[in-house]
Amino acid sequence: MNEADKIVEIWTDYHSSKPGVFAGVLKGKRKFQVMMQRAQKSPLFIYPLVSPDGGGNYFVLVSQFQGKHCLFTSLEDFNEKKENAQPHLVITFYDELINEKDLVLIRTDICNPAFSLQAAKNINESVVKHYVSSDGYDLVDRFNHDPSKFDIESYLADPANQS
Repeated sequence: MNEADKIVEIWTDYHSSKPGVFAGVLKGKRKFQVMMQRAQKSPLFIYPLVSPDGGGNYFVLVSQFQGKHCLFTSLEDFNEKKENAQPHLVITFYDELINEKDLVLIRTDICNPAFSLQAAKNINESVVKHYVSSDGYDLVDRFNHDPSKFDIESYLADPANQS
């Protein structure tokens, strides 16, 4: 096992015993740089989250990047309270090892106990997908800079977009 893999193992093992915390890793300095540049340019996005009741329902989370943090609240809270809405999830990116090990450590804190670790993991992966891949970022960019061309109903209805 190389040193970077050992760091990943320690990071995930350490957080596995912490309630309400999901630990992940982003490998690749360039991916992280692209994600942060895009997050600065387009800080807001929405994520449909499948309801845990199993009834096929979902609710919508709004994300907002603030530096190396990405905060999530419900669309209802965001519409009602704007910047004062309470976060349900907070993703923090730790890039101290990026130059030496090509790793960014990710911690997702669950602030609302209604969210499962699986939901936190799915949201984490969805954020990376939307801000790193060109196809995903096209949606984010349109949502932030050309909202009249962002078909929200089509986006929400597509099962591929549901976390």
